[in-house]
Amino acid sequence: MSIPLVLFHFLGIIILLFIFWRRLREDYNSDFIFNTAFYGLILLFAGLAISQAVAGRFWFWFSFWGYAVGIVIGIIRYEMRIFEVIEASVISILPWFGLVFFSDYLLISRAIVSLLAVVVVAILGIVFYLIDKHYKKISWYKSGKIGFSGMSLLGIMFMVRGVVAYFTDSMLSFSGSNEVLMSATVAFIAFLTLYNLSKSTK
Repeated sequence: MSIPLVLFHFLGIIILLFIFWRRLREDYNSDFIFNTAFYGLILLFAGLAISQAVAGRFWFWFSFWGYAVGIVIGIIRYEMRIFEVIEASVISILPWFGLVFFSDYLLISRAIVSLLAVVVVAILGIVFYLIDKHYKKISWYKSGKIGFSGMSLLGIMFMVRGVVAYFTDSMLSFSGSNEVLMSATVAFIAFLTLYNLSKSTK
């Protein structure tokens, strides 16, 4: 891995840690926040390393589930509120995604599809901001519970992945013919969780 590529990833991690901490700092000790983020990052890289050894095309999914498991470990260990942490996790990792695609375009492939992915990530960030600011005004989301922004963004992100994968498998993070089904499954779970949150009274 070249030095410029390492710098892109380093910048992405720094931004992730800052946003994750900023979203949670009012409710949790900074040590809890950063430890949880580091659990996620350690298992993300562990998943990446395992994928390179056994199934290289699935690097995104190994990394994604590694990150998710690490965050869950932090939630359980520090008794954090799950949807609050999910929201912080989703929005904090988004800039890193954007930098991954931008570095791929700039330093490796020069593929227009990677540049378009950067635009999509930026749009998703704007969508999250708008949803996070106004979700309590949505009439059908009567519970008003935290989690709407994070689960919405997660669902939209994987729905977009599934749609794009249906038409092309040339994206940097796509794993081939199974991508549509896997992305659609995660999107469905996210939207189902969102629906259950809207009906929750506890």
